[in-house]
Amino acid sequence: MEGNSRKTNAVQVSNVYFADVHGTSANKEAITLDCSPNVPYTNITMERIEITPSMDGSEVFATCKNVQGNFVSTIPKVSCLS
Repeated sequence: MEGNSRKTNAVQVSNVYFADVHGTSANKEAITLDCSPNVPYTNITMERIEITPSMDGSEVFATCKNVQGNFVSTIPKVSCLS
């Protein structure tokens, strides 16, 4: 092996459409979209998603890293899609 080079493997994900997904989550982080900064997810669409907490009085949220896309009518809001 020459030098101290490191290779990072990543899969390119694009043109994905999530629709009419309904359910509950035991975790506060109900939706996680976490991608490599070298190969971001692109053109991700979430529409009519409703994921509620499995415990009364709790809240759920979504997180995204290195994702481009849009959301329509989602619970929780996936405002991290841009």
